[in-house]
Amino acid sequence: MDDREKEEVGKVTGGMVGALGGARIAAVVLPVPVVGPFAGAVVGGVVGSEVGRRLGKAVLNGAAAFADSFMETFREVVPEAGGSEASADPTSGGADNSTPFEPPGAGTAGSIAPA
Repeated sequence: MDDREKEEVGKVTGGMVGALGGARIAAVVLPVPVVGPFAGAVVGGVVGSEVGRRLGKAVLNGAAAFADSFMETFREVVPEAGGSEASADPTSGGADNSTPFEPPGAGTAGSIAPA
């Protein structure tokens, strides 16, 4: 995602958040039933759009950096299943543990059957 797309996402998101917030604030400040929320939504949408356009790139870059560092740390802490350590321990569920669990006497020739 390039910088232009990040600014556009921030602009749209900021506009929506600004419009909703502006409508709620203006409904309290200007208690005229339709006029207050509409005026607040217009002003909030314009302000939110500009703020979102300027901050959108920074927020998206920060979120991407956080996700990358989180996943890197997660990969270091949690080893992947199926490696040499998992195959050495049959109770770990590794790739070499191919014997399925069968309850005792489930159709085997050596099971005890009632006479």
